[in-house]
Amino acid sequence: MSIGENIRRLRKQKNMTQKELGERLGGISQQQIGQWENGNKNPKIETLFKISQALNVSVGDLDPTYGLMITDRDKATYLADILKEYLEKKSKENASEDIISATTITLNKVQSYIEATDALVSIDKEKQELLNRMNNLKEEIQKEEEEIQKEEHEIGQMILSILRHLNPKGQDKVLGYAIDLIKIPEYQSKELTIK
Repeated sequence: MSIGENIRRLRKQKNMTQKELGERLGGISQQQIGQWENGNKNPKIETLFKISQALNVSVGDLDPTYGLMITDRDKATYLADILKEYLEKKSKENASEDIISATTITLNKVQSYIEATDALVSIDKEKQELLNRMNNLKEEIQKEEEEIQKEEHEIGQMILSILRHLNPKGQDKVLGYAIDLIKIPEYQSKELTIK
C-alpha cells in the first residue's frame, strides 16, 4: 500500500474526516490531504511524523518502507556490535583464521548495509531540504510578483486620477507625451517592444 492509501485507511479507521485530520495537523487543507491520499503528492517526512501522531500510529504504519529501513538498520547496528565483541573475543582466544575471516567478512557486510541505509536517509533529508528551499523560493517569487502587480495597479490608478483632472485636450496631450517617451530607449521598460 502507498503512503496515501495508508493515510486514508488509517484516517477512516479513526472515523476522522480529511478536514478533521487537517485541523489536527495545524491547519493543513482538506485539498492537501486529498492530494496525499490520491497519491498526487507525498507528505514531507516531518509531516509524516505529525500525521502519525494525529492518527496515533507509527510512521512505519504510514510508510512501511521507512519503518522497515529504520528497524532493519537498528537490527544491523545491534548485530554489528555483537560481531565486534565476538571478533574481539575470538582474536584474544587465538581462534582459527577461518572463524576470524568469516566474522570479519560478515561484519563488513553488515557495516556496508548500515552505511547504505544511512546514505538513503541522508539523501531523503537532502531531498526534503531542497524541496523546502524550492518551495520557499516559489513563495518569495509569488510575493514579489504580487507586490509588482500591486505597484503597477497603484501606478495605473494614479495615472487615471491625473487624467480625470484633465479635459479631453489635456488628456490627448499627456497621451502624446507618453508616446514620445516610449520611443526614447532610456525610458523604455525591458518588456517593451516598439512596433
